[in-house]
Amino acid sequence: MAAGRVLSAADLAFEQLSQIIEPVRATITGLLLAVLTTELPQLRAFTRICSLPLYLLSGVMLPLHAAPPEWRAWLLLNPVLSLVEYSRHCFFAQYPLLPGIGLSYPLAAAALMAALGMAGYRLRRERLVAV
Repeated sequence: MAAGRVLSAADLAFEQLSQIIEPVRATITGLLLAVLTTELPQLRAFTRICSLPLYLLSGVMLPLHAAPPEWRAWLLLNPVLSLVEYSRHCFFAQYPLLPGIGLSYPLAAAALMAALGMAGYRLRRERLVAV
């Protein structure tokens, strides 16, 4: 039971899955950036510059339905936004779940980043261990 709301089995499963996806995605992002920044040290500054705007656009501070409708398609490109919005929907009974929010996109983004990160690590593992 979350905030006086009884979740359906599907909502509970999706909420638990979204809580698992986010730490895995964050770890995979770290692995991918570790591989990329060893080859391109200039990328470290770019990563620092992009982190705060991506955090603010992830829906953590402001909900998606507060954004102008013409921005929503662009904001939905951030997979973290879908996880945050779906978590809010599962926690608050009246929270509106807008079209385009689901777990398939964050799962696909995490899988793609995992494949790229592990392939990059596999190719550069001797250099990464030496760093």
